[in-house]
Amino acid sequence: GRILLDMDEPRLGERFLRDAIAEKPGAASPRSALARALSLSGDLAGAELEAESALKLDGSCSEAHALLGRLCLDRGSLDQARTHLQKYLELDSLTLTALDIQRKLGAIESTIRARAADAQQ
Repeated sequence: GRILLDMDEPRLGERFLRDAIAEKPGAASPRSALARALSLSGDLAGAELEAESALKLDGSCSEAHALLGRLCLDRGSLDQARTHLQKYLELDSLTLTALDIQRKLGAIESTIRARAADAQQ
């Protein structure tokens, strides 16, 4: 399933990932990958549910934290985005994705500070 995602075939990958979940319902990794597939297919609510399910199974699933952070950021939930993205960085800080997330966290922090300053005026 992950190979199909990397080949930009999320719908086909989704089918294989659902089979993997059926075979190993207690594994976080296929749920996290399914969350990514659903996100790529535009099913953001389904992606969020699967990523949350992955984290319930394994709170150290960095891929699920990264995806949830991005989804929260897209909908403007900055505090939740910050929490998930910081957790991702704690778990997986040596990738290009981590560098991108560090930049996003900086932007989130700036926005939160600006909102707080506006609220005080």
